Amino acid sequence: MTTCTALPPGWLAGVLSGLGATGDEVAQTLREGGATGTPTDIWDDPVASYIRRRVRDLAGPDALVAVMVTSDDVMVTTAATSLDPGACQELLAETPEAVDDFLTRFDAGEDYQDLLRASAA
Repeated sequence: MTTCTALPPGWLAGVLSGLGATGDEVAQTLREGGATGTPTDIWDDPVASYIRRRVRDLAGPDALVAVMVTSDDVMVTTAATSLDPGACQELLAETPEAVDDFLTRFDAGEDYQDLLRASAA
């Protein structure tokens, strides 16, 4: 049975605030982290990709990870590859204004097209 390391409370809010204070700063952090994604895909935009990678660094490569990013909230769900419901964790944090700005411009195709996933280009 694979175990999953629990993410500390406040971890998600810290990651989100660390992305940057403006949409441009968020984009730069995502570039530096190698995150790409698909416009308007709340499960696979560059922010979700970046957070998913950070979660795997902490929770382990075998953890099941889902990340959903909307203009209101970001939700991370992790689970071990067991059927034990107690091995599951969910974190929720408010989407910072800078991340929302980035997503709005990325989804509209206005900016940050270099962060498009190759198959979405």
